[in-house]
Amino acid sequence: MPLDLPEMTITNGNIIASEIYQYHATYIEDPPLPFRHTLRERVLKGKHVTADMYLSILEHRRRAIATFFEWTRPYDMLLTPTVPFVACPLEAIDESRPGPMSFTRAFNYLDTSAISMPAGFSHEGLPIGVQLVAMPWQENMLLRHGKAERFIQTALHEWAFARAYDTSVQRAKDLPIWLHHYNWHRPHGSLQAKPPISRLALPDDELLRFHS
Repeated sequence: MPLDLPEMTITNGNIIASEIYQYHATYIEDPPLPFRHTLRERVLKGKHVTADMYLSILEHRRRAIATFFEWTRPYDMLLTPTVPFVACPLEAIDESRPGPMSFTRAFNYLDTSAISMPAGFSHEGLPIGVQLVAMPWQENMLLRHGKAERFIQTALHEWAFARAYDTSVQRAKDLPIWLHHYNWHRPHGSLQAKPPISRLALPDDELLRFHS
């Protein structure tokens, strides 16, 4: 990749700090107000971003976006980690450093579309996420691929490797049974614990006909 992700993360942080400080400047330095000290420090960083510096950053961003779009022209999407490490205790995060946001904030700087998805667990049982990145206004494509990836992961965990099969033929025979369960009976978090068939809003007699 022809761009430096940590550099863009820091530069994007300067844009955010500058804009946030301009919005909160009249009271962010008032000691009695109950701002967490780490939050106040981050906002106050924007106080030192001058108008000339801000315009220079925006010009750097414009060039970076053009470079990135040209480099990614042959590709539909990029796959990156969501964060550069697995989940950790909150107290282990240093809020003064941009490390945890080096993948997400950099692609925000580049004006891309992105979606983060669960991608399994570490050896310690901690969740791991991956990020799909696409060009601007490609949210629908990302959502389609995200849903497909989510379905594949579910099928692998709940059907293909849910139990030991003696042969691939046995596994294949179980697929229609699992698909029926997935579509008709399995609660889905995105559907308020209802199965996908509920989206059709079929009357009871139609449900019986399709289900028989």
